[in-house]
Amino acid sequence: RNLDIGLQEPHTVFKLGRDLLKDHPEADGLFISCTNLRTFEVLRPLEEEFGKPVISSNQATLWCALREMNMPFHL
Repeated sequence: RNLDIGLQEPHTVFKLGRDLLKDHPEADGLFISCTNLRTFEVLRPLEEEFGKPVISSNQATLWCALREMNMPFHL
């Protein structure tokens, strides 16, 4: 089913992100695309482990919404 991706636990997303960054050390960062994935819990741990920016579509959507509402936010 198309919705099954939303059943994945954050630790699974973390492992996938970690594996990608390990396999591609030349990458400048990581973008995790899919608003049905739980990503907020893994963004900072991945950034801390690899010292690279990690952004998800959920995070980018939230940033955009906050900016549109003129709400302050900190990166």
